[in-house]
Order: sequence, then structure tokens, then C-alpha cells
Amino acid sequence: SPGEWQQPLGPVPFAPHQPLLPILERVSVRLPQPNPSPGIHAAAGPLAAGLVAARPFAVRVVVQPTQEPSRAATAPARPVEALAPRTIVTPRLVLRALTPGDRAAFTDLLARSRDHLKGRINVHAAGETDAATFDRLLAATESGEARGSQWRRAAFLPTGQPVGMVHVLDIQRGMAFTGDAGWWVAPFHCGNGVATEMVAAMVRHALADLPGGLGLHTVSAAITPHNTASQRVAAKAGFRAVPGAATSAVIDGVHEPHQLWEAHAQPLEAHTRL
Repeated sequence: SPGEWQQPLGPVPFAPHQPLLPILERVSVRLPQPNPSPGIHAAAGPLAAGLVAARPFAVRVVVQPTQEPSRAATAPARPVEALAPRTIVTPRLVLRALTPGDRAAFTDLLARSRDHLKGRINVHAAGETDAATFDRLLAATESGEARGSQWRRAAFLPTGQPVGMVHVLDIQRGMAFTGDAGWWVAPFHCGNGVATEMVAAMVRHALADLPGGLGLHTVSAAITPHNTASQRVAAKAGFRAVPGAATSAVIDGVHEPHQLWEAHAQPLEAHTRL
């Protein structure tokens, strides 16, 4: 029947780590809904490129009403949007976990961003190749999320091109639920609002209640005083500079003074009153 719904499909019986994109190009979607519309065929979209077929996933189908229901079986293929688990979609970006299939594109992004990131954020470890950095980030994404102590997502354009990464590390769940945020974007994507969009999405997810979000009370970010671009991004994404709160971080082996910024699930004054 016309409308929109979500139906979990998974696990899919294909080889592990087999990209889902080629499969979606030739598979029909059949949803066990009451009186489903016939003839709904999957049309692969850019969001499907990073999915791994061995994982559970969801398919969202939007069906437009037709004046001639009898012709539904021969109607043109309708678009299907397949989303990986814990994927965040914004107007211009898809934030999702790295997969082995991202190796070539993301390694190229790291190589083209290396000089720009030097002195700003520790993306590459000392003496680490771009390929080794990708392997480390891929492993850390899985292990950190399994422990519940870290959350990482790479940001992609709808074309599948990666643009940067966001993370929340050192997640603590004690008297307060907190985490340390960080982000980076490729130099050729600076200045067009992409960084603000992906950081704002990260903040919303981090502060959103469980199980949909991370359920944190406060997310912190340490930014150097001279990094005015990141300060602007932080302010637009919901962070506020903490007056008089300074810290130090080691960037490329050098201690650098940083200003502390925070975003809260509710205004700081509300916490103070409690």
C-alpha cells in the first residue's frame, strides 16, 4: 500500500565482506507487510556502497500511489535506500563506520590531507604510512565500539567520496556520561560547511538518549587558540568555550596549549541547579 515503512532484512546469505552494491543492482525487495505493493525492485544508490552484506541492515522503500494498481508489476524500478547499522545521514553527508571496501578511497584521502593535518590533529602516528593509518582506524572503530569506550565515523558525500572523520573517545559512564570529541576534514572540503555539518551530526548523536544515541551528558573538545576555523565549526555545532579552562595536548610530539570547549545535553545552568 502507498506510504513509507522500514523492514529489517538480515543477515543476508552472501559471503562475508562482499560489497552489497553489486547485489542491490539485481535483487528484488519483497517486504512481509500487509498487502505490499508488487513490482518493487531495488535500485542501488550511493548510500549502499559501504555496506557489508554479512551484517544486518534495513531497507527503506518509499512507494508513490499509482492511478493504475494493476500496472504496478511493470512499473519502473523504484529507489531503495539501504542504510548500514548506526549510519547517520545529513542533507549532504553519510556518516558511517569504515569498512575494508573503503581502503583505496580513504587511503587516498589520508595521503592528500597529510600535510594539512600536520600540527592540527594526530591522525597519522609517527612514521605511519597512509595504508597503516587506515588499518589502525578500521580496527579501532570496531574495537572501540565493542568496548563502548570510543565511537568513530567517516564522512562521505552521496557519491561515496570520503571527506573526513569524526570521533568521540574516552567515553566515561560514571556520575556523568562524558566523551572527548575530535574531527578533521580534507583541505579541499574546507570552507563549504561540510565540517560543521558532520560535527553537528556527531554532537547530536553523542548527546541523544540511548539506544539511538550515545546518551552522553557532556562532550568536550580541545582546540588550539590559533585554530580559528575549528573554533567556528565548534560554535556552530553547539560547543561553547569554557571560560578559563585550558588544557594541553601533544600534537606531532609537541605539547600545545588548547582551549576547552563543551556541548551539553541540557544547558549548563540546569546541571548547576541540580
